[in-house]
Amino acid sequence: MWDALLDILLYVPRQIFSAFVDGLIYLLNLIPAPEFFSSVDLSGLNAIGWWLTVFQVPAGMAMVMGALIARFILRRIPLIG
Repeated sequence: MWDALLDILLYVPRQIFSAFVDGLIYLLNLIPAPEFFSSVDLSGLNAIGWWLTVFQVPAGMAMVMGALIARFILRRIPLIG
């Protein structure tokens, strides 16, 4: 019962927020890309991406971030941190 009442009460704020975000996205899409982006040579990025994949950098970064988040959460628990 309370969940249904809460959903009804929060319907209007959610719709307002959704309309605000949609409008913000529309305005950001109106901004043209700078001209120097069209003249950038991106052929070197393929080689960098290949080496990052070979050395499993994305997986390593995910592990490091997971460890840092786990450390942050564990430090907040009384008697452990």
